[in-house]
Amino acid sequence: MKVFSFTGADHKAGTTLLSECAAERLAARFPGLRVLHVCACGWDERPAGEPLRENLDSLRTGLKDGVLDAAWTAENSAAPGSLFRIGGSCDPCSGSSFHPDMISYLIARMRDHFDLIICDAGCEPAHGISLGALLGAELVVMVLTQSETSVRRLEWLRPLCGRLGIEPGLFVINRYSRGSVYGRRYLCERLGIGEDSALCVREASYHAEGLPEEDAPRKLKDRAFLKDVDALCSRMAEAAGLFGPGR
Repeated sequence: MKVFSFTGADHKAGTTLLSECAAERLAARFPGLRVLHVCACGWDERPAGEPLRENLDSLRTGLKDGVLDAAWTAENSAAPGSLFRIGGSCDPCSGSSFHPDMISYLIARMRDHFDLIICDAGCEPAHGISLGALLGAELVVMVLTQSETSVRRLEWLRPLCGRLGIEPGLFVINRYSRGSVYGRRYLCERLGIGEDSALCVREASYHAEGLPEEDAPRKLKDRAFLKDVDALCSRMAEAAGLFGPGR
């Protein structure tokens, strides 16, 4: 297992931050591991000051025609640090430009060049880019928060995901607070999921410090948050077989 897609119950779940932090922590934890992060959430709102050499727009023709140069794309997606990154589409109307099969094809072509592929699939599974990332994943990580809005939307989403053949294998209760009435046990019982499939990630301090979310993965120093992210990474590493001999 090497392909993981993070998706959110709603647009405030914190899917982007979690997927990027997980990718960076795994790359740092296992030196030499080739980890690719793909922005597959539809519209990529990455700041202009953080351009990536490869994004879905630059790869669209190769994906559409099925002629993607996988080796060249893999090496050209190298980003600062130990990660590789492919940005999303900068077109707000990208839903009509990308068929799910194009993203599934991208993932399939990248498999031979990376040890792990982590996708940020946003929170709209009906979007072509997001759907392709979810269908191409071997493990879907569903991110929710302790709010009625988040829980209700997840209850609405799950039948839709089921019809699409998408079944989350791991749930993350993000920005977790022990004092909330939406505790881990309550959420598991209400959503009908096993407690062993639900992880809690405490809120990161960048909210209080005013740190922009897109800058957070590299700059976050919140120990409680990173401890919880590392627990999530351990579950992913176990699923990927990274704890075998030599690791």
